This record gives sequence, C-alpha cells and structure tokens, in this order.
Amino acid sequence: YGYMYGKYRNFYISLKETLGSTKILTIITDICKNVEDLKKVLAVFSEEELPRYCITGMKREEKYLQFTFELNNDKSSLIVEFLNKFIDSYNENGFEPEILCPICGEKIKPEDETVVVDVAGILSPMHSTCYENKMKEREEKQKEKKARKQVKESLAGYGKGILGTIIFSLIYIAILIVAFFFVQFILNNTSSDGEYSNFATIFQYFPVLIALFACPLIYKGYDVFKGKQGTQKYIIILWGVIISTLLGTFFGFVASLLIITKDLSFVRILSLVLELIKGSYPQFRWGFYVYIVVALGFSFLSMLFKFSGKDEMAEANSETFEKLD
Repeated sequence: YGYMYGKYRNFYISLKETLGSTKILTIITDICKNVEDLKKVLAVFSEEELPRYCITGMKREEKYLQFTFELNNDKSSLIVEFLNKFIDSYNENGFEPEILCPICGEKIKPEDETVVVDVAGILSPMHSTCYENKMKEREEKQKEKKARKQVKESLAGYGKGILGTIIFSLIYIAILIVAFFFVQFILNNTSSDGEYSNFATIFQYFPVLIALFACPLIYKGYDVFKGKQGTQKYIIILWGVIISTLLGTFFGFVASLLIITKDLSFVRILSLVLELIKGSYPQFRWGFYVYIVVALGFSFLSMLFKFSGKDEMAEANSETFEKLD
C-alpha cells in the first residue's frame, strides 16, 4: 500500500510513498512535547544543508514527528541519510528513544507483544492487550450505536403507524356520527306507534353496527402510512379501535339529539347528556350504556375476525427473532 514501516535504531518509523515524488517520513517520538529539545536535535541540520533534502513540510504532534520530502526514487537514499543524522543528534543530546503505546501511554518494552495499527493515518505500534481491549470497546460502542439506531427507526416506524391510526380513527368517528344522525333522522320522521314500534326499537341500534368495520378501517390506516410491522402494531390498533369507538358512539349519540332539540346548541346538549348520565335518570343512563357496550362488543368482534387471520399472525410473528439465553 505504498508503506514501509518497522523498527530502526530503536525508533519506530514509517515511510509512505504517494503519487509522484512525494514521500512522507513519520518518526514515533514524544520529543515534540518540548519544542526546545526538538530544536536541539534539529540543530544538526544547517540552513545551507537543508535544501538538499527537499523537505517541503514538517508536522509536529505529541506522539510523532513527520517530514514530507519531494524526492525522486534515485535520491531516496537522502531520506536514510537525514534519518541517521536525526537519530545521531537525538542520542548525542542525551535523549533516549521511547516508543509509547498510543492507547495506554506506557513505554513499549522489547519483550512486549505488539501489533501495528493505523491510528488516524499514522502507523504506530501498540500493546496487543491494549489493541484487543480497544477493539472490544469499539464493538460495544458499535452495538450501542446500532441499538440506538434500531430504537430510533422503530419509533419512527411506529410513529407513522400511530399517525395513520389517528387519521383513520377520525374517519371512523365521523362515520359513526353520520350514522347516528341518519338513524335519528329516520326515527324522527317515522311513527313509533303500532307496527313501527318494534322497528324503531331495533333500528335505533343500527349505528353501532358500524363498529364491525372499526378494526379493518383502522388497520388499513396503519398500513397506508407504512407503520412498522410487529406485535406493537396490534396494540396500537387495539387502543385505536377502543378509544375511537367510545368517542364516536358518545359524540354521535349527543350530536344526533340536535335533530330532536333544534333550539339547543351542541355544547348545551353535551352538558345535558352528562347530567342525565350522572343524575337520577337510570333509564336514560342504562340506555346510553347499552349503546356503549354493544358498540364495544362489535368493535372487539371486528378485531377478533381481523387479527385471527393466518396472514396477520404470520406478519406479527415475523418480527420476533430473538436469542434466548
């Protein structure tokens, strides 16, 4: 890969050759921490001598020193000459070369097991144990990152499903209210005496039959908005059906009374209904509860028919894939 690296005269070095004549020499050393010490070492190169090495750049970091040369291959020996003079000056100034592990910061001893690792583009030796611990730490972070990503995607997916559930629940509530209006309109224009009395008694519960279509409609809304598949989908739909059935039945019943009491506003009728339900009118209260119970019964029946299908069960189970410890 255009790299030459290894240990040379107790220094760890690497030489990278790029396109053209550019060659980058990296020396692993911590002498860069002290600028004055570095100046003493580099003082061996005079201003008249430096141009022959064709150095076009120098980078000083805490853990390494880097020189960039512009030399053709036939002049590559100048890099070796430059490196030898640098090491000689380093030793003559009383500095001892130390190769420090970039992970733990401890000195790498000759007997230590080491590996060579590319650390942010710099080839550097490190303790084998440090490398293994770092890799384990990295794997744990990647797992955590993946888990957070999956949770985020899951929430986003279920969020779309919840939005679809809410919108189609509102449509379902609107249909219930219209059905209550329609039935009340028919009953208001039909005599409840004689042969029509039984018809009126039975027909007044027609709106709650709409609850049979609650689950298929709300289920469709979840899928239309591309909600995430899985067992949570059915919990969301379940609550969507129950809540919308209760709201649709209640507001539909209240709104239908507008046909009978034309002089009262919806808000006034709403307050009166609440008073009658809580007050001492058991016949009205139990009649209202029958609407609620029957509507919920039909809505649960719709869920039973929808959720018991083979395709729906397979779809729910397809997301269950977990290892048991």
